[in-house]
Amino acid sequence: MNLVNIVKTPIVRKSLYTAGIIWFIVLLIIYIKPPDLTPIIYEKKNTPDFEFETVKISQLNGELVEWQLTAKNASIYKKDGVLSLSNVNGSLYNDSEKQLDFISPKALYFENDSNLFLQKTTLLLSGTTPKTFVKCNSLQFKGESKQFIGKGKIALITSDIKITGNKLVADIAKNKLSISKKARAEIYINE
Repeated sequence: MNLVNIVKTPIVRKSLYTAGIIWFIVLLIIYIKPPDLTPIIYEKKNTPDFEFETVKISQLNGELVEWQLTAKNASIYKKDGVLSLSNVNGSLYNDSEKQLDFISPKALYFENDSNLFLQKTTLLLSGTTPKTFVKCNSLQFKGESKQFIGKGKIALITSDIKITGNKLVADIAKNKLSISKKARAEIYINE
């Protein structure tokens, strides 16, 4: 007996019809169920809870300002305790005395530990002659210890000195800045 002859037998034929009808009913039940009319809330990942334009933010320690910044845009992510900022200009203070100014296209502030992360940052150190600039790929300001930790390409630049490296540690309270990891210095002598 071949397969065609088996299918032509009445018992197999009835079984196939019955199985086909059962599959058809199951498909109808699955696809034609009444719609759920309750509202659907779509939660996208990384969608901010609040967005602001042109903001000014200050980190205070008692009555003293530790840092102050302005940003073109700010987004608050309440669940993560994160404030995302773009086009940032700011200043860092020590005992109400300005220590440096900074600019950065992007920054993140973490509410739980008061850390501020800056990307592609340029710093201008206050009170230095000649003017001293520091450029850094990634920079973290640790609020508790008042330290900047920089990673990536780092360059300290004045009119007559250029120091490069891959790590920066700046202790604001001690007025100390060090550059390490493949550090290199160039001194320009003007005659």
